[in-house]
This record gives sequence, C-alpha cells and structure tokens, in this order.
Amino acid sequence: MKIIGLDAVLIAFLCFSSCETEELVPDPTKFYADQTILGEYAIQSIAFDSKGTAWIGTFNNGLIKYSLTETVNFDSSNSLVQNDMIWDIAIDSKDNIWIGGNGLTKYDGTKFTRFTTENSIIPEDVIWAIAIDSEDNVWFSSCRSRSGGIVKYNGLDFEVFTPDNSELPANSVEGIAIDSYDNVWLTSFDNTTESSLVRFANNQWTVYDGSEYDDPPFIFRKIEIDSNNRIFALHHDMFATPNHFFGYQGIFFQENEVERISLDSTIVFRSATFDNNNRLWAAHYTGYAMYNNESWYITSDDSYKNGVFTIAIANDNNIWIGTGSGIKIINNKN
Repeated sequence: MKIIGLDAVLIAFLCFSSCETEELVPDPTKFYADQTILGEYAIQSIAFDSKGTAWIGTFNNGLIKYSLTETVNFDSSNSLVQNDMIWDIAIDSKDNIWIGGNGLTKYDGTKFTRFTTENSIIPEDVIWAIAIDSEDNVWFSSCRSRSGGIVKYNGLDFEVFTPDNSELPANSVEGIAIDSYDNVWLTSFDNTTESSLVRFANNQWTVYDGSEYDDPPFIFRKIEIDSNNRIFALHHDMFATPNHFFGYQGIFFQENEVERISLDSTIVFRSATFDNNNRLWAAHYTGYAMYNNESWYITSDDSYKNGVFTIAIANDNNIWIGTGSGIKIINNKN
C-alpha cells in the first residue's frame, strides 16, 4: 500500500477563508421538536458538532450551518463547497467538518480545504461516505462502480485501498462505520452479484460475503453500529422488484451471529441511525421507522410527499429527518 504526502504548498493554495454571511434568518426556537425547518431545501445529510450545531448537506445548495444564533449557507459563491450533492458529513474531535460530495472538503471553522483527484492521490472525486476513528483519522469512500475504493487520511498523508492493492473485494463502497475498537466496517459491492460486509482491523481484512446469511445475493448499502458494537446493514435484494427488499429491511450482525429484522411490507430504508438508548431509527421514502429491539413503530404520511433521504440523532437525542422539503424534528421523548 503506497502512502504519499500532499504537498503543503498545494494545501495552502487551496485553503479558502470564508466570510460567514448570514443569508438566512435564524429562528430562536428552531431546536424545539415537532416542527419543520429549512423547508426550501432538499436535505441529503446531517451531522452535529460538540456544541450541538447542525451541519446539513443539501442536494444542490451547498452546506448549511444551523445553530441557535445563526444560519449560514456555504456554497460555491462563498466557499470551496460545491453546489453538487453532499452525500455525507462527519465531524472529528476538534469539530472540523468533513464534507463528502464532489471531492472531500474540510472546514475548520475559518477556512475550507478541498481535496480532489487533481491535487491529491484520491482515486475518484465521488465521496459517498465518511467515518472518523478515535485518533481522528478520516476514512472515506472515493469510488465509482468499477474504480477507486476507500481512503485513510491522517491529516498529512493519504493511504488508498483498492482491490488491486488490498483484499478489499470490490471498488464500490457506499457505507463506512467504525466501532468502539476502531475496527473499520464497510459495505462493498460490484453492482453485479457480489456484495460483502468487510471489516478492516489491525491491518487485516475480513470479508463476510453472504455465506453467513444463507440468503440470495443482495447488495449491502448503508451501515451503522450501536454502542454494543452491533452492526446494522441496510441491503437491497438484487432479484426483487426494483427498490423493494427481500423479506426484511436489514440485518444485525455481531460476532458472526445474524439477526434478521422483518417487516410485512415493501418499505425501503435509505438511511439509519441509533439513538442514545440503542433504538434503531430508519428513514424510508415516505416517513420513518423505529425498532426498539422487539417491535417496530412505523409512520408514513402525506407530509413526506417530497421524499425522505436521511435521519440523524441530535445531541439532545431528538430525531432529525431530512426530506425533499426541509427537516422535520421529532421529539424522541414521546
């Protein structure tokens, strides 16, 4: 595996100091539950920093910083954030914001730095997923269906893993999550008949290729991990009707034991997360669902007619649901 440092002069050239112009009027009560905010935006990703500020990725309007005192929209007019889809956002222990979209962009609260195939060794500019380990190493997917893989960035150097230089089974990686032992978990697929859960730990690769599940082939997508290190993987059955699942919406995977969670419906989960009580929350096309480890609570109504794309847990444990027309804040206490 080849490690190459990024030229410091090039980094300095790309760093862009932004002026945080308040383009939107903040609502002093906006963190109250049971309301919709930012209704004019289509939301793809949400993350929260240590102060509780929400960082929101849109479909084509850049990045939104959303706090109790200000709402700022960063896009190509005032930053290095592109106006393309922001697929994922992750925040490290120093509250640096890492943005996955057209290239990998870092915001340290003062300046933006953007890494692309033109100024770094990352293999592709499509950044689907980002996760950060306990040492603030940034792991991100940099891939297309037949090229690229995953990248580790330690703040100085990039290390690229592909099927050509590692045991990563396929180029495409859509989901990345890191457990409490700093094991890196991936969902890897090649868009044909091969899909795997992959663990990278202590420089060793372990590939779970489906033989553990005794099921037809399907493609794993997003992946989440709860505080007990249970792996939850969303998947899509390749032989079912498009956008329908094969009998269940995902699996829990822990120490080679598999627990299927079934629903008598064709609900398609797009995103999932765990709250502070290890309850699973999942976004589907027309609403959201909650699994309390025994049973499901499912909601779907016309207010989600523009689609649901992501779901996140705020610092106060309330649920933020990113839709095609803003964010719905749900009171988790109820």
